[in-house]
Amino acid sequence: MYHRPVCRKCEIELRPEKNDIRLVDMFSEPLVPCKIWSADLWKCPVCGYEVVIGFGQSQLIEHFEDDFAAYLGRCIINDVV
Repeated sequence: MYHRPVCRKCEIELRPEKNDIRLVDMFSEPLVPCKIWSADLWKCPVCGYEVVIGFGQSQLIEHFEDDFAAYLGRCIINDVV
């Protein structure tokens, strides 16, 4: 078992806000989407600070794969982080 993440400001454990979100990993300048991950969004119940943790063992898809643009479009419609 592991300790839940703690808000540095409030010194209280973060709580799971939403599981199995999609996070778009960016690179370069200007920012360009390169990978999409499944992860969990945690939030401080006092100040609202949010952090994304609990990533899967590997990315769901990478920028060089044929259907990356379509997958990215579906993620954006579904409010990706």
